[in-house]
Amino acid sequence: MHIRASFLSILVAGWSGVLALRSGKNCFEGCQYSLNCVDFNDTSPALPQKVRLCKSTLRATSLYLCLVNYCTESGRTEWMRDKNETCQATTGFALPPYDIIADYVDRIDRIRRVTADEGMCGVGTVLKLDEVAIPEDAYFGRAFRTLVRYSSLSRCPLLTVLGYSIL
Repeated sequence: MHIRASFLSILVAGWSGVLALRSGKNCFEGCQYSLNCVDFNDTSPALPQKVRLCKSTLRATSLYLCLVNYCTESGRTEWMRDKNETCQATTGFALPPYDIIADYVDRIDRIRRVTADEGMCGVGTVLKLDEVAIPEDAYFGRAFRTLVRYSSLSRCPLLTVLGYSIL
């Protein structure tokens, strides 16, 4: 019994380190933030950036797979509905449907990973992709932690004034 419990503890500890899902808006926004500066080339470069972000099937697939890989389901439907309504209101285009990821979910571990050096805005050249990709663990973690810190600061005016010098 003790051996089984120890093995289970090791298994859960190892598993949670790899697959620890995050919850809430910061997780969803972390996926969006980490993919915003990747140029998925399945839309015309002549289109405005907002239109390309809403119309790109490669980007939507990448975003949805990021959500599956890193975020819990709680609040996902509402967040996606809000993003879709924003796309429709600002560009006249709806996001591609969520079920476009059906063929990818079983092989998510083989999907290309975007590093921070490749995906961050203003760092090097813009990454152009003609394939689905999700942020690597470390890059997504940076985006998520940044958003968590920012939302924590924005809830407390004194900390906002003092800024990151406290953190």
